[in-house]
Amino acid sequence: MTLLQTVQLERPLALLGRVVLPSLMAFWWSAVFIRRLVSLAFPHWLPPGAIPWHLNPDFEGSAANAVSAAALATAALLTLGAAAASHRRGDGRFAVGGWTIVAITSAYLAWEEISEFHVNFGRKVIASVFGIQNLYLWPIVASPLVALFVLAAAGFVYKGLHVREARALLVIGVAAWLLALGNEMLNPFVFQAVATKAGELATLMEETLEFGGALLVGSSAVAALRAQRKESTNAPRIMSSVTLCPQGKESAGPGIRRIAASALAALVIVGVCGGLFTALVYRPPVIDARANSDIGVYATWIYAGHSIAQEFRLPAPVDRLELSVAVHSSDGRAGTAIWRILDGTGAGTGDILREGRIGIPARDDLHLAPVLIDIAPPLSDAEGRRLALQLVNDGAPEERLSFQAVKDDRYADGRLWSNGAPTSPDQDLEFVAYGTPDPTSSKLRTLWRLVTSSWRWPVLLADTSLALTFIAFVPVLLVTTELSLWKRARRPARWRRE
Repeated sequence: MTLLQTVQLERPLALLGRVVLPSLMAFWWSAVFIRRLVSLAFPHWLPPGAIPWHLNPDFEGSAANAVSAAALATAALLTLGAAAASHRRGDGRFAVGGWTIVAITSAYLAWEEISEFHVNFGRKVIASVFGIQNLYLWPIVASPLVALFVLAAAGFVYKGLHVREARALLVIGVAAWLLALGNEMLNPFVFQAVATKAGELATLMEETLEFGGALLVGSSAVAALRAQRKESTNAPRIMSSVTLCPQGKESAGPGIRRIAASALAALVIVGVCGGLFTALVYRPPVIDARANSDIGVYATWIYAGHSIAQEFRLPAPVDRLELSVAVHSSDGRAGTAIWRILDGTGAGTGDILREGRIGIPARDDLHLAPVLIDIAPPLSDAEGRRLALQLVNDGAPEERLSFQAVKDDRYADGRLWSNGAPTSPDQDLEFVAYGTPDPTSSKLRTLWRLVTSSWRWPVLLADTSLALTFIAFVPVLLVTTELSLWKRARRPARWRRE
């Protein structure tokens, strides 16, 4: 194949990458990532149930799942094209072999995204090797293959990839894939152990990191193809002695400076947004009486007119409580309950500090629903005192109100009462008391106690900050690259004689 034919191959592939990759990115960030992130942070603005199922990449056959597979398939096509162009140019076996390995890996990930191969095959392998059914151990099983891919990619970057922009993008893209794998491993042991929403955030970050890594790997191939096209364009030509070229030096990719500026911008965006969210929106859990596992967890219930009360000691101002509750009725209708914050024990004889009514969704004993109780005004004048949360079943006589409780004395600062009588000393309701979102010194102390309470919190914060920075870096880089190319295309051209 002649040099001119090689140029004809590189131009459409580079154009394909410039069109398809930003289009997929726009869909993912607007329809999938931003919506789910807003739903996690502000569920009263965008309830999770309001997001269609086909925008959840966890569901096989969803539109989000297909878009993620399309991004990986596009990266496979672009890297395969870069391998073919390197072969025709005689760039050496490291260049051709490196692009080919990246293309095969991207193609496998695209196939796996729509086939869920590791879910089906991984369960059998993990069950036979470890004797348990835990899919989160799949990264450990696949670690030898991952290590071989990383070694091959490192050799390719070091010896076969000489375009600096393409090298930087490929390294960052592979790092995003590895970080996604790390999030999958940390999810059950760190994120889900802290809170259900944290586990959902980890899953969202994992899927977006895999998607963003595909965009970066594809962009790396585009940068290499544009660099090769530039070299071919500047080579002496026999067919024409006049060439139309843009004014000034043509860039072979986004440029190292643009990559560094995009990384800095992503870091600033995540830092500013994360700081504002933590200071003004986030409610730290002042009391967390949830179980770390299913051991000792059970359901208890009360009938119409009966009550249940959980004592707790108030360490800091609180304005929201969360319980796992459900109502059971013959017709499946939702129920109601009266809640009170009492000053004193759960016997129901103390003064009523706060009172209200909440709706209870209809569920079964195995699928209770999280119910939030907003306390207005916040409990800020009873710090250090023993209080009690009382709930009274205000439904029809046949309705039964179920609560999730634990039997391992998860919360030692209070006892559980039923109809004014104390239950077993090791029984407590599963509940969470959240502090106020206002940026106060009390909130700062609560955050410090939270971070230092377990090794999981520092790991969660570090991993989340790094993952979100990677995630923000991808759209910033692609947008700034397209703007730069658009501005360069609008510059006046000149005729240059070869």
